Amino acid sequence: MSRLDLTFSDAYQRVSDFLGIGLSPTGDNLTKVKKIVDRAYRQFVYPSYTTDQGRRIYHTWSWLKKRYTIQTTSTQYVYTLPIDFDRMLVQPTFPESSGYSPLSKVSCDWIDNIRSLGNVNSYPSYYAINPLQSGVEAEQQWEMWLWPIPNSAYDIKLVYQIHPNKPESDTDYFMGGPRAGEVILEMALGIAEQQEDGLATSHHTELGRQLLKDMIISDTIDVPDTVGKVMLSPVYAYERGYVKTKDAEIYRADR
Repeated sequence: MSRLDLTFSDAYQRVSDFLGIGLSPTGDNLTKVKKIVDRAYRQFVYPSYTTDQGRRIYHTWSWLKKRYTIQTTSTQYVYTLPIDFDRMLVQPTFPESSGYSPLSKVSCDWIDNIRSLGNVNSYPSYYAINPLQSGVEAEQQWEMWLWPIPNSAYDIKLVYQIHPNKPESDTDYFMGGPRAGEVILEMALGIAEQQEDGLATSHHTELGRQLLKDMIISDTIDVPDTVGKVMLSPVYAYERGYVKTKDAEIYRADR
């Protein structure tokens, strides 16, 4: 039995047919419809909508949340974050049995300034996110700085939002499942309406917006009234919808 998920080719072929190009686009037409779908996917991955009261709502999809563990090394304070890291979602924490409080976020300048006064080696209490400098040929990547400088091996648990890869092969699927594929398709058709000459309609644009809003609501409808038991030390937080990762995915120090 086949699933209802849409593939990359399902989406761009439908856009091609909508534009009157046919179901087998080639050359510049193929490039055009693929870019339309890519644009719709980007807008879907980082969604927002305006409520009836005029409030702008920004949403993080539950299936873009990922767990990760960094294992520190003595005297090392800089750690390169995974290539799919987009932003931190909650405070980094130690294992519950450690008794240490979650790390507080500070700026890289703050850590630079305090390190200029002298190094301190202990369990980390603060962290900062620093962009790695890279050329235009490489994707943006990030690193995490810790303070005080770790004096031993500590497991630090992260929860972050990933940025998904762009679909390239015809058989690639969109993240989010069948409902996500339907939203992305309508958003792509809406973009085709907006940017192609001679298409003065807005049917797919409006339908895409409504489907996106509905999916955001369905993604948050099971959020609990509380986040669990909050104590002074440590804080026990319970999240949902993480991307499944390997149990042994632990990163060690860069320097």
